[in-house]
Amino acid sequence: MDIQKIVEKRKSKFLEDMSFNELKEYIETLEKAIFNISSVKQSLELVDELQKLIK
Repeated sequence: MDIQKIVEKRKSKFLEDMSFNELKEYIETLEKAIFNISSVKQSLELVDELQKLIK
């Protein structure tokens, strides 16, 4: 399930009304998004460190 589908589902249906599988899929998607954000943050920190070393 991608983020856009989650947003659409959230607009049309409250979380309390989601089935267990839908909630599980929602949580898994959020976990993936958090992991991706963390990876980007780490990459940016590495780039920053490399720029400091180059200067």
